[in-house]
Amino acid sequence: MRSILQINKLIAVSCVVFFIALASCHHHLYTSAPQVIHIVNGDTTSGKLDLRDVNGNSADTFKVPKGSDIRWLLGDSQVVRKITNIYKKPMSVSDSIFSSPPDSIGGSSLNWKAKVDQNAGGKTEIYNMDWIDKNGQQHTFDPKIQVML
Repeated sequence: MRSILQINKLIAVSCVVFFIALASCHHHLYTSAPQVIHIVNGDTTSGKLDLRDVNGNSADTFKVPKGSDIRWLLGDSQVVRKITNIYKKPMSVSDSIFSSPPDSIGGSSLNWKAKVDQNAGGKTEIYNMDWIDKNGQQHTFDPKIQVML
């Protein structure tokens, strides 16, 4: 009888440890996976970019977890040739949310990355994206990033 109680206790403790480890891994995977913004197309008249999340929804106001990595990826656009800069909109009263400012990946102007500060929960930043169209004309678009609590 005593050994059955010990086995049941061991099973219960093992289950608790397993679920704690599982929850820890899930949290780590959720916050460490890059948050992706796809640059689908652009409008040469308005300067507006068509930004989409991984589900195809508009990313003009992109919601991200605090501490996450963001990737801007330029797809096969017929209009947008390259992204030349991503930066906080000058004269904006919005928050600064990046612990690592946006920078091109590998010196390319097609894909960019940034790191959201771990303490930026609840903040919103209005930023600019400078881009060049297929005719060599420069444009600026100003989307937002909202950091979830």
